[in-house]
Amino acid sequence: MKIDVRKFVIYVLTLTILFQDTIIKITGISLLNYMDELFVLALFMIALCRSRGQIPDFAGRLMAGALLFMLVGIGSCVLFSQYSLGTLMAASLLAVKFFLLLSAVIIYRPDEKLIKLFVSAIKFAGIILLATGIINFCFPAIWVRLLPFTWIDWRMGLPSVMGLFIHPGQYGWFMLFAALLYYGEFKVYRRQKSLLISVLFIFAAILSLKAKVIVGVGAILWADTFLLDGKKISRKKLGFFLMALSGGILLFGGYLLEAFSKYIIGTTSEVSARYVLLNRSLQILADYFPLGVGFGKFGSWYARINYSEYYYKYNCTTTYGLFPEDPRFATDTFWPAILGETGFIGTFIYLLILYCIIKKLMASIHHIGKSHFQRLMAVCGFYIIVQALVESTGEPIFNSAPQNILIGLFVGFGLSVNLRLKASR
Repeated sequence: MKIDVRKFVIYVLTLTILFQDTIIKITGISLLNYMDELFVLALFMIALCRSRGQIPDFAGRLMAGALLFMLVGIGSCVLFSQYSLGTLMAASLLAVKFFLLLSAVIIYRPDEKLIKLFVSAIKFAGIILLATGIINFCFPAIWVRLLPFTWIDWRMGLPSVMGLFIHPGQYGWFMLFAALLYYGEFKVYRRQKSLLISVLFIFAAILSLKAKVIVGVGAILWADTFLLDGKKISRKKLGFFLMALSGGILLFGGYLLEAFSKYIIGTTSEVSARYVLLNRSLQILADYFPLGVGFGKFGSWYARINYSEYYYKYNCTTTYGLFPEDPRFATDTFWPAILGETGFIGTFIYLLILYCIIKKLMASIHHIGKSHFQRLMAVCGFYIIVQALVESTGEPIFNSAPQNILIGLFVGFGLSVNLRLKASR
């Protein structure tokens, strides 16, 4: 029996990245926490060696933007904060590794067969997680006994599904991620089967009962209707969007409003760590205008494990999840770290880079030529970056595994195929 070694390696790599946290929980091998950083650095070095000095313009601009962002975070830390050089360098890499991964994929320019293997691996994982998610939802008590690293999180009177992951947020994100690959196929090839599977996966994603997943579905429908089809919105498409929006508000309106009140505007009786981080990051933005307090000092992983002095200064220590002895929710969101650590200038640079990525993907979708596959990857990349932006309101999505790796790979695929097409003309 012949074994396709390339396919085997891609499947193992994809599943290992996807279930990194689960593997760590089962094995206790904490070194696996650094697997995503090693993957990014290895791919970046391989891509540079393979390029022979021929780096696409967009990758060059992306790296230049990341370097500028890094200099802001390093400079502000040197100016205003206590730091050790090793921690500062590690925090700097963490802050820009998503852009390094994107650059690496663009420079490497993977071929169509390789990209299709990654897509196939994601679909394979999606089928497994769909099945395990249904069992988790129907028999939550049995599920947590079978898998001791899982737990039951009741929301709206229902168990929040996590499948084989360690958190419902990961399950909801991944099932929507996989759904977008199928929806992209429907968008480009008009395959009804792909549409049906995407709807099934979206339903599974919603079973995570995470507000950001539900909002993510709405955001993607909006972007698909008004950005991708903005010049030729059909009445049928507009009617479907309004019907879906109305149904979402009817089913989840109260739940979403409560989440918004708790995490964004802080008007509930329970003060959440996410709200405190956002509120204090805006104070830092004003107090340390325009540079912030530097990498590893607020809202990030290294600010959590070294417990930043700014948590004391801005009275974060009395909030549950931000206690000095147990800051478990100190990385429960993303943008407070950008606002607090890099200030107005760094936030502007980061948003500008994301804008350029989205603009490039949209240009690829509308001007990519006759190749259906190249258009498919650009469409999927666009959907995935929209989903990531919504997820970033409640997750450090651009620098935490497994999300940042898979997002970086597939957005990179969407960018790289367009560059390949231009090179062939």
